Amino acid sequence: MCIMLRGLNLSKMTVDVVTVAKLLLVVFMTIGGFTVFKPRHLEPFAPSGFRGIFRGGTRCFFGYLGFDEVCCMGGEAKNPSKNIPLAVMGTISVVTVLYVLAALALVGMQPFADISPSSGFAEAFRYNKLGWAANVVTAGELLTLPLVVLVSLLAQPRLQFAMATDGLLPAVFAHVDRNGNLFRGTLIAGLAGVVVALFLPFRALEDVISAGVLLAFNLTNSSLIVVRRIHPTRPSANRILVLFFNILALGACFMWQNLGTALPWLPLNVLVTVAAVVPLVLLQVTCPDHPSQDGHFTTPFVPWVPALGAAFNWFLLTQLSWEGLGLVLAYLGASLFLYATYGFRNSKGGRTGWREVLSASVRRHSRHSSEVDPQLMEGLLGEGDAQGEEGSRSGGKEKDKAKEEEEEVREVQSDQREASDNVSPEASPASHHST
Repeated sequence: MCIMLRGLNLSKMTVDVVTVAKLLLVVFMTIGGFTVFKPRHLEPFAPSGFRGIFRGGTRCFFGYLGFDEVCCMGGEAKNPSKNIPLAVMGTISVVTVLYVLAALALVGMQPFADISPSSGFAEAFRYNKLGWAANVVTAGELLTLPLVVLVSLLAQPRLQFAMATDGLLPAVFAHVDRNGNLFRGTLIAGLAGVVVALFLPFRALEDVISAGVLLAFNLTNSSLIVVRRIHPTRPSANRILVLFFNILALGACFMWQNLGTALPWLPLNVLVTVAAVVPLVLLQVTCPDHPSQDGHFTTPFVPWVPALGAAFNWFLLTQLSWEGLGLVLAYLGASLFLYATYGFRNSKGGRTGWREVLSASVRRHSRHSSEVDPQLMEGLLGEGDAQGEEGSRSGGKEKDKAKEEEEEVREVQSDQREASDNVSPEASPASHHST
């Protein structure tokens, strides 16, 4: 938290250094694990079956918060429309390969029943009589562990800033100090994290965190479908279809998880699953696709790709314990209560509509940039307004140039006046002549 309070530049440098150290540590553990790899430890390969695999994947899903925060930091990136997709896909690819290799090396180092849940590689090296390697791993884990906390805090103040700017949170979260840092928002978020870490055990939080990540990803998938698939005459049709898809997909996942393939539930499970596909077919047929035309990356096969991701996320969500799901519902209830009692009354988007808020943002950005998507402008501003903005952009550039020239003339005149004032009367020929 102290590093975050010093500003983004120091935080970025710290993250870069610790990330490189962590990657080297993972490579060391993986290579060291394969040197003592024993194939007999892989039997049985899946001792808890597919349910255990999905359950384990769901409980460690909070690790994907880092990829989500790459998108949250888009405002700090250079050319985010190009670099953010590359960063997300690149990091996911690298981390997936490293994670699979490291997990395979670990389960081959000792029997799965003996793997330590808290320090797996360190204990596995000790099991194979490699004490020096265990000490290196323990020291590396202690030194790089704060990276997880730092990355988690890195995006939180900026999310709070965006919400406070709209009015969903108090204005203190949008306060920027003289150095351009979100000091107060970072301090509040950091202290809240310290309190949670002190008084709540991680086992009570891991399901909540994983569920929160899954819900956030599903909101993103659903929003993508709503933005890309737009009905020509009924603007709310896409939202209704996406809502029905999510309800039916979640219901189908719960039924497959809890009822299974046993009769008489199998036909009902299949029926609900097929019903979840119907809204997607209607989206495909009745709502034309509106991909970006700026030449940057766009998600292919919408709505099918985001819908598949949403369905898989719902299935992972059903793997959580009922206690974890209850805590998630309690958290969502508290969030809705805060929105109903504070955010709804103070939100600019809630009072005037998001179209007006986004339109104002697009207008401001379009006067200083030529990279605004014309289709986005047309959707937010209306066809006539978008054409007006596009037509006035060249005129706005000429006005900006004239304004800059006028400011330069004023600066020259100001410098001349200051120089004249600094000349003493005795040294001034004009003053001497007038005397």
